[in-house]
Parts: sequence; structure tokens; C-alpha cells
Amino acid sequence: MSAAAELHAIYSRIPQMEGCDGSCAVACVSVPAGPGEAEQLAQAGARLTGPPMGELGIWPADGQLTAAPGHRCPVLDRATNRCTAYEARPAICRLYGAVPEMPCVRGCRPVGGVLRTSTARRILRAAMSVAADRTEDGG
Repeated sequence: MSAAAELHAIYSRIPQMEGCDGSCAVACVSVPAGPGEAEQLAQAGARLTGPPMGELGIWPADGQLTAAPGHRCPVLDRATNRCTAYEARPAICRLYGAVPEMPCVRGCRPVGGVLRTSTARRILRAAMSVAADRTEDGG
């Protein structure tokens, strides 16, 4: 299965948001992306920069989501405050508003209710573990 197909299957477990207009740029901080997600973002024209995963502190033992201070998502258009690769956004972005620890600041709610934190963690881990389609020998 391709990375894109595998990620699509994982993302389908995340509920859609009611009333979302995509204006939640305040939440666009350091964004972790696994190899398959990073490849999708790159194919969508995103230039990925920022600290390595280990510095981001995503869902540490206390269950709180944190991000490296002062970092903004490199995919966010600073002029419009919109995601430049919305269709290719990684799981962490798709989970925004769908998890109790990451409520939408605009008040949007997930269709069917919020996910349990344990479910969101499984989704995030699954997405982060998807390998890119590229191989070491380039073929």
C-alpha cells in the first residue's frame, strides 16, 4: 500500500469538524510529521523546517500537548494565516479540535464528538510511523 493510501486510511478515523472555516492559525505551531506525511507535504509544495521531533514534546507523559516556543508551522501562509497544503496536512493538524487537549479556539466541534485521548494517540503514532514511498536506491 502506498504511503498516501495508508495515511488516507488513518486520517479517515478522525472526525470532520462542524463549522470549520480553516481560520485557526493560532494553533499552527511546530508541526510534527512522519516520513510519509512529510513526503506528502513536500509533494504539495511545502518546505519543511524547524526543530527535530524530539524537541517538540508532543503528548508527553502528563498528557498535555506542547510545542517548542516561538515556532510557527512552515506551511502557514503568514499573509493570509491559511494552510498552504491543507489537503496534505498531517495527523496532528487533523486532530486539532477533535481531542480534549486541543480544543478549537473558534469553537468548532467534531461530528460525533471528541475522540478519546488514547484513540488520538494511536492515530498520531500510526500516521507518524508511515514510511515515505521513496526507497534508498531511488527506485
